[in-house]
Amino acid sequence: MEGAYFDFKYDDCGNQIIDLHEGIIFDNVQHFKEILTRYSVQEGIKVKKVKNDKQMVTAVCNNSDQCTWRLHASTYGDGVTFKIKNITGVHTCVRNLKGSGASAKWIASQFKDKYKCNPEKSVEELDSALRSKFGVHAYSSKLYRARKIAMNLAAGDHEMSYCKIPRYIAAVSDDRKYIVNLKELTCQCREWQVSGIPCKHAMGCILYMRLDPVQFVDEHLTTEAYLRTYKGKIQVVPDESIWPENPYIPPLKPPIHKKKNKTFKQGPLQVNRRKEPNEPPKVHKRSIHKTSIQGL
Repeated sequence: MEGAYFDFKYDDCGNQIIDLHEGIIFDNVQHFKEILTRYSVQEGIKVKKVKNDKQMVTAVCNNSDQCTWRLHASTYGDGVTFKIKNITGVHTCVRNLKGSGASAKWIASQFKDKYKCNPEKSVEELDSALRSKFGVHAYSSKLYRARKIAMNLAAGDHEMSYCKIPRYIAAVSDDRKYIVNLKELTCQCREWQVSGIPCKHAMGCILYMRLDPVQFVDEHLTTEAYLRTYKGKIQVVPDESIWPENPYIPPLKPPIHKKKNKTFKQGPLQVNRRKEPNEPPKVHKRSIHKTSIQGL
C-alpha cells in the first residue's frame, strides 16, 4: 500500500503537531475526521466539508473567498482505510484564536480523562488547559457545554446507568446460573412463577434483548385484570332516616321460639373445686375404730 500511516510530530516543547500532506493513510473515515478537526483547531481555521460521506470527504476553508486551501480524501485499498489524495493551496486567511473549529463536543472528548480524575475541575481550569495544549481560547458558554459533556463521558449517562442496575444486580448478587424461558415465563429460581413478576435473572435477559418488562408480568397483576375484577358496582345504602314508608305492609315482629319442657334431675350442689386432668386423686385417711371386749 503506497503512502505512510498518520503519526503526530512534536515541537521543541513536546507538543503534538499535525502535518497533513498527500499520501497520508488513516485507519478509517472517523479517524480522518478526528484528525481534520484537530488540525483546524491547530491552524485556527474553520473547515467546511463540501463532500462528506463514508467513501469521500472534500474540505475547504470556510473563508473560501480569500483562502484557496482545499483537501480531498477517500477510501483506499481495502475500502476502509482513508487516504489524502490531494491538497491544494495554502492558508492565507487570518488565524482565529477563538478556536472556531473546536466545538464543545470536541473539547469534551479531549479532556474527559481529566474530569474522570477530577469531576470538580472548573471552567477556568478547562480554559487554561485548552490554551496551553492547543493555543486556542473558547467562549465561556462553549466551555460550560464542554464541561457538562465531559462529565457525562467520564461518569456515564445517568439514565443509561440506571437502566443497567437490574442487570448489574443479577450479575453480582448470585453466582449460580439459572435458565430463563421468556416464552413460558419461567425461571429455575422459581421466583417468577410464584410472584408473577419477572425475577432478577429474567430482568437481565429482558433488558439485554431490549424488550418491555411489563409484557412479562402475569396477566392477573395487570391493570386490565384489576378493572375486570372491580367492574361491578356496589350500591350505596342510604341512612335509615330517609327510607321510604310503606303503609300497606304492617310492621313485622320477630318470631318467638318457646323452649320445650324437659325434666331435669337436680343433684347435690358441687362444693369441691374441679380438678385438673393431670392432677392426682386425693388420698382419704381412713378412720380406725377400736372395740373393747368387756371382761378381758
